Amino acid sequence: MAEQNQKNNRRALITSLVNRLGVGGYELEKQLLAMDQDQLDEYVRVLTRPDLDVRYSETASQLSIRTWYGTVNMDGNDLTKVLNVYVNGQEYSTNPEVSGIDAMHALTSSNGEVMLALDEPVGRQATGRRARRPSRRQQTPVALEDVQATAFEDLSRANLTYADFYTELSSICKNANFEVNDLMGELCANGVPEQDIAQFLIYESNYNEQLLSAMYNYNAEATPVTYNYEAVHANDGSFAGRLLGALEIEEGQYDAEKGVLSVMDNGVERKITNLPTVDENGVFHNRHGEVETSYLPYYIGYFDQASEAGATRVDRLRVIDPVEQSFNGVFLQYKLSKGDIKFKTVLDVTRNLPDFDNHPYGQEILDTMKKKVVLASSYSESNSLLAEFNNRADELGAVALTMTDKEAEGVIDPLGTSNGRNLGMIFYLTKDAQINEDGTITPGESKYSAVGEIMSRHHVDMDNFNRNQMSFNAFLTSTDIQTRKVFVGEFALWNMEDALVLTNDMDGTVKVGDKMEDTHGNKGVVSVILSQLTEEEIKEKHLEHAVEFAKNNPDVDIITSPSNIQSRLNMGIPYEALDGQKSDVVLPNGSIVKDGCVELMYMKLPQTAEHKSVDYGDESVKRGRRYSTLLRHAITAKVGDEMYRKAFVDENARAANMEKCISSFGRLGISFKDETKLVEPGNVNLYADAPVTISADDLHNMTPQAVRLKVGMAMAEAGSRSVNIDLGDMAVYSRFLKDGDGREAPIKDSEGRNVLPIRVGQDEVVPYRYTELFAQIASGNTDGVARAYRQISNVDYSALTRKDNIIKNIDTMVFKKGASTLVMVPDPSLGLNDARVNGDCNRFIFHRDPAIQCGNALSLNNVGGGAPGCAHVNPLMETMVDGDNDGDTSGKNDYDNLNLTPEEKEIFFNKTNVTDRVNFYGEVKLGTGSSYFKGCAKAAGIDISGITFEDGKSNEELVALVEEKTRQILDSPESYGAYAISFTDIESVKESMCRMADDGIKGKREDIEKRLMEGYSHEDNVNVAKACIAKAEWTGLAGAVTNNMIANLPEEHYDLLRVGMDITWSQTQSTLQMKHNAEKLPIINEGISKMKNVFAGGQRGSNTPDARKILYQCTEGMLPKAAVDEFVDKVAEAQGLSRVEQRLKGVGKDGKPVPKFGEGILSAPEKATTRQLAYMSANAFGESIAKIGEMSEAQKAAQKAPADPRMTDGPFTI
Repeated sequence: MAEQNQKNNRRALITSLVNRLGVGGYELEKQLLAMDQDQLDEYVRVLTRPDLDVRYSETASQLSIRTWYGTVNMDGNDLTKVLNVYVNGQEYSTNPEVSGIDAMHALTSSNGEVMLALDEPVGRQATGRRARRPSRRQQTPVALEDVQATAFEDLSRANLTYADFYTELSSICKNANFEVNDLMGELCANGVPEQDIAQFLIYESNYNEQLLSAMYNYNAEATPVTYNYEAVHANDGSFAGRLLGALEIEEGQYDAEKGVLSVMDNGVERKITNLPTVDENGVFHNRHGEVETSYLPYYIGYFDQASEAGATRVDRLRVIDPVEQSFNGVFLQYKLSKGDIKFKTVLDVTRNLPDFDNHPYGQEILDTMKKKVVLASSYSESNSLLAEFNNRADELGAVALTMTDKEAEGVIDPLGTSNGRNLGMIFYLTKDAQINEDGTITPGESKYSAVGEIMSRHHVDMDNFNRNQMSFNAFLTSTDIQTRKVFVGEFALWNMEDALVLTNDMDGTVKVGDKMEDTHGNKGVVSVILSQLTEEEIKEKHLEHAVEFAKNNPDVDIITSPSNIQSRLNMGIPYEALDGQKSDVVLPNGSIVKDGCVELMYMKLPQTAEHKSVDYGDESVKRGRRYSTLLRHAITAKVGDEMYRKAFVDENARAANMEKCISSFGRLGISFKDETKLVEPGNVNLYADAPVTISADDLHNMTPQAVRLKVGMAMAEAGSRSVNIDLGDMAVYSRFLKDGDGREAPIKDSEGRNVLPIRVGQDEVVPYRYTELFAQIASGNTDGVARAYRQISNVDYSALTRKDNIIKNIDTMVFKKGASTLVMVPDPSLGLNDARVNGDCNRFIFHRDPAIQCGNALSLNNVGGGAPGCAHVNPLMETMVDGDNDGDTSGKNDYDNLNLTPEEKEIFFNKTNVTDRVNFYGEVKLGTGSSYFKGCAKAAGIDISGITFEDGKSNEELVALVEEKTRQILDSPESYGAYAISFTDIESVKESMCRMADDGIKGKREDIEKRLMEGYSHEDNVNVAKACIAKAEWTGLAGAVTNNMIANLPEEHYDLLRVGMDITWSQTQSTLQMKHNAEKLPIINEGISKMKNVFAGGQRGSNTPDARKILYQCTEGMLPKAAVDEFVDKVAEAQGLSRVEQRLKGVGKDGKPVPKFGEGILSAPEKATTRQLAYMSANAFGESIAKIGEMSEAQKAAQKAPADPRMTDGPFTI
């Protein structure tokens, strides 16, 4: 049994290696199977090293390992044999005494081992990086400005994005004296927006002339470069001096502005270029014009193979310093080659740094950031919590939990990480942990980093892991940290859902909508600054008692809600408060809160209203506000598909989106009989015709630029944006086409010819990513053509199959004028259907992404007078949009953008406002059940028992009642300071907090007492960390249920969207609320799985009675049962089931099977349509296309011909 398990584990390991290399075929797997365990372990080591880029090419029969100094090529036919090594363009053979796997180990280990493993250079000694010689052929001089203008237009029409940047430009840079990484490094260092990439590359890049040369064979007149050198010495404290020390050179000449270090090597000058500017603090800088960007490199973390039994994750943890690796690479290139050397651009960096010099804790933040570790991205899939939960992870388990391991003490700060999907994948070493030469880490005496140590002084050990990581992350990004005078008490809903009330603007440093946070994970935006109010505003907003409070308590700066502590039980707050100075607080009702004003440290965050808000109508803003697919369906669920399309869909924009899809399909060998319908049964062709076909024979020996020009001219002459190249005996293979054996088939036209389909959109050009492919076609290289096409086809394949794909966005509209992103800020003086925003609109659509239920999009009246960058709304309606006031942003779209008549706009408003949504299946969908509202009402003696639908109120009547009760709260002096906390001692804190629990407002006495006295154990924090990670990883699974329903629901049954989205929303919400308790994970996972099966509606579905029961269980505590009943009844009615049939579980009285619940309504159709494809996985997408598509007669005839002679284990085997 043990032997069989060992074999299974070995097989699984080999499969994992093959998958990491991203190739198919049996040949590679066969070689790995033949290796002994030591050899296999060495390949595992190489493949798991994040600083080694490993590529396997079956056509070239070679495995290439890109290292920090060059490339190691292994023999594809014998993976234990090194073919050769290239260092700065110079080929080397290996030392005969170090061969096989031992040579590969040495060549990927350290500089010393590399030197021992290499033998003599092969052929003539290369001279490193040089500019290419200009052509001897006489050329007509062309002004640089003219070439730039042409290139800018060309690149602009190429629609370059960061996502496809490498694919698009790699082949252009292939034979140039610069790399695509150089261009990307410049773009990242200068923070160039995506829409400005072309402008930067052509006019501002340091490589612009070299790029023009690569694009058009343009040779600019050589301009002598003048260097402003200054002497620099080894290890003199400068970056250049550090590099000299690494090179074992005593002195050199350095031009800091150009980033060039000049050294003499046996009397010959050699330059090391592309050096960054590094200040005395170790911060890297790039200046471009007037803009300077700063960044700090971070360590890359990975886990080495276990060297001994019982080794923990922390034992196996290794880190790589990318700067040190660059130094090591320059060292080897200097020793092993001649000529100039280019310093490798460091891309593993943290940007958006604080102003260290002017921050009160700048040095501590800098020291902490220098010890940042980011685990290799591959672990986020192979060793996620989801992988561990499903038994797919290896022995490392969920590596994001490494920082919570007990063995991590002294190595990793337990307080600091990032959030979301990066939680635990980023961490910080303790301030005295030592990184050794081999990447291992020696624990220090301190438990914390420099920042963690400061936080620990403020009793953060009494907060849980989630609150710790929030505060730590905020500390690193903060713009200022000061001790503030704070009062903790309810404040008439103005500090509801995390909002902060300020009595003053803190010396002009804070504005309404700005974000602040304490050191215990309570973050919120400023809702109002009392000192800035005019008499008119005070009266309009019912803030007379608030202003009185500020006058009575001039020492108080911030007013925050006790509900925050009651909910989160972050007891570090009272302990920090007890350490500082305290004073009494006088409330508007005349009562006194003993020691109610305390000192707490508060962080001002960079997420100001000005920073987070965007006015898309501003000419300086190049992008627009996109209406996502989910948002579109959330609105459609209320107003119907017909009204939505009339209101929002611009047919010209839709046609352009359709054309993008048609072009991507076409480039992958798929065409349509009717291009207005896309994927429908009988409409898909598994071939690609074009008005013009160019023979590959006519392109023989042409340059890639000439081929590209010829293709463009053929399109222009034919007035078409489609051209095929007849490849003859060569072929390119589509992932959407399969032959009889299930292998990828060649792309053909209807006549059966092997073709390369080239398609461009309106105002676009032939993509630059075709450069290498054109070169291979011109040279007649069959394997090269197939390989080059495979690489560039990834762009279209990804565009069609990724999560945010172009099919899903066919009906996605982008708005500019009248559209904005605003910070959500509470204003309880507003009506529930009203808002305050700047601008001239009377009404607008207020929405929050992701719109997973129809309440995420609401129509509001604009009463005007909002603070810049803010959307002021009544906080009681925020629950409808799943929002709070911790910095959430919302979208705004003016009613002027709706293509509706005034009468239709009124109908639209009534169907989408707060009043329409307030009755949530018999329950009140407002924040009237919150502790903020109940606490203020109870303190003020206001009866709120009538806020219910049980007595038959209409929506309008209930809204009017809630607005009336809210005004009573605002006008009562008792609401200002309700349930305030007295910080005289720990006992007064306990009783203050327990009073809210005892009154049934919030919390339980036993929980408060336990956390106040005991805090959180290590096991508690591991549980919380696990829950936070699960929340991030499982949210997508829950959201997939919503997406599947949208994909499968026929348009004629869109009346089910509203209740259907509410049902599926419950799973996302239950996942988001898991952050406190990981023990709920199995229950939530099972709930998602069961709901997914119910919504499958077919083979995996349930009968109607069981479906109802399952949905009751899945939505318990999240939705009223009435929601489930409405959904089940509507689906059954749509299926045409009688009341009797709805109660049956198997066979009806007539002996016929009763349809499964949702069959034909929720279930996917037998053959996919365009909408289903938009939500499919990549594999299912390809299978569906192959299933629904039709071959030409020529293709059918070819299938009956003898089998394709190409090798069965070739690069396109599936």
